[in-house]
Amino acid sequence: MNKRGSTLVMAILLVAVMSIFALALFTITVTDKKIVVQQDDNIQSYYLARTGADTVAYYIMNHPDRLSLLSDKESAAVDYGNGSYVVEVDEVVAGKDIVLTSIGTVEGQETTMQLSLTRITMDHAIFTEDALDVHNMGFVEGKLGSNLTVRDYDNQGDLIAGRNPDETDEYMNLTIPSPIFPSLPPGDDVTVITDYTYDLGSARIDIMDLSNPSGPIVFDTGGSDLELVVRHFDLKADIEIINGGRLILYIEEFASIKNPSASTNSPDDFIIYLEKDAFLTIDTPFGANCRIIGPEATVAMASNSSVLGSIIAGSFSGTSNSEIRYSVPADGELVLGFRIVEWK
Repeated sequence: MNKRGSTLVMAILLVAVMSIFALALFTITVTDKKIVVQQDDNIQSYYLARTGADTVAYYIMNHPDRLSLLSDKESAAVDYGNGSYVVEVDEVVAGKDIVLTSIGTVEGQETTMQLSLTRITMDHAIFTEDALDVHNMGFVEGKLGSNLTVRDYDNQGDLIAGRNPDETDEYMNLTIPSPIFPSLPPGDDVTVITDYTYDLGSARIDIMDLSNPSGPIVFDTGGSDLELVVRHFDLKADIEIINGGRLILYIEEFASIKNPSASTNSPDDFIIYLEKDAFLTIDTPFGANCRIIGPEATVAMASNSSVLGSIIAGSFSGTSNSEIRYSVPADGELVLGFRIVEWK
């Protein structure tokens, strides 16, 4: 009887021990599964945060001229797969790096990352990807830069007019991204030979031929930037830009500027972006006040033509007595692009 009792006690103890082990094993399994799931969520939230930062960084690096629009927007969560991300752009201040704070969230797990972008800026009268030779020009005021060589002396070895002997012309080794053209609704071709005000809003236009010897062509910006994507642009008239915005031209193939009298607009109000392999000619002795940005395009200045502003080109030619004078941008810097400098 005692043996049977002790056996029963042993059996009960054994069952209890096995139950404890089973419960412990079950607890460990459940805990491990939770840890694995949590780790998986953490990994996913990390990559969501990185995706958000990369997405916004790509936009900024390819649309530097639209940074102010981006920074003014409220940050909103973007759903992505089984999670979401939200990216905040710090205050945009001239001369400072831009910091993107991206938060990825999956099943309550959050990962916060920061990405710093630094500006690619230019304070040059002319910068070219190819060799820069201005020895035939009549006057050049401002820095010159090239990814190859710079020549700013005449055939006698003297600096051409406007060159400061202490001015440092630079080998830049700098890659500037070509502009990304905006997607705009189609507009009708424009041919003007009489008084005209363009106030139709931003559009993509195949041919824009402006010739008005009796007075200026007026571009009414309506208080914000007026953007026009134009395949062929031919200007044989003075222009007037009104109502506080900028005139921004995106030239796909060809443009020429031949305004018949002195420009009155600020170079910061007239911006010309050139597509890869596009060609721009300037043929006006009265001066074109503008900033020209075409890192993979060609810009040519005819004899006796002049520019107030700056020129960024793949290749550039300036012929006899052509002139350029650099003007400092209103905000102190011309931002041509951005590059990533740091992840945190």
